[in-house]
Amino acid sequence: METPHDLKVIKKEIPVKILLDDLHAGPEEYLLFLSYHSRSGSAQETISEYLNHQQGFIPARVTATNSLILLNLQQVVYVLEKEPQSLPVQKRLCLTLKNDHRIEVDHFKKLPDGHCRLLDYLNEPDSYHSFLREGALIHVNKKKIIRSEEYELH
Repeated sequence: METPHDLKVIKKEIPVKILLDDLHAGPEEYLLFLSYHSRSGSAQETISEYLNHQQGFIPARVTATNSLILLNLQQVVYVLEKEPQSLPVQKRLCLTLKNDHRIEVDHFKKLPDGHCRLLDYLNEPDSYHSFLREGALIHVNKKKIIRSEEYELH
């Protein structure tokens, strides 16, 4: 006989820092729950896939209190992963965000010929754009980006 636990979908808990659209608070630590199977293949679901395929609210565990909450994706400014990544940097940027935060990030995504400008990337249909920040992936809600400035790579 099946129990409710037999039907439970097992998720992988991924530690992240999330900045919400609140001027009084900085980024807080959470756990997000990702699938062991990606929508686009056999690999594990990425945070970028997860954020760009959700609507409304997502479940998260607050690390400090271990409480389970629902986060409104429209209020998320960015999600910063903790796992370091080694990806080739295309451009260095300074993003000014809606809550007056300024963050330096590296653009790493190789874009196709004819659509290789930063403008093309920022105008892609995804709600969250991925960059590198101090060697870790950061997923920025594009509705929270006010301005982007390019820096020269040294």
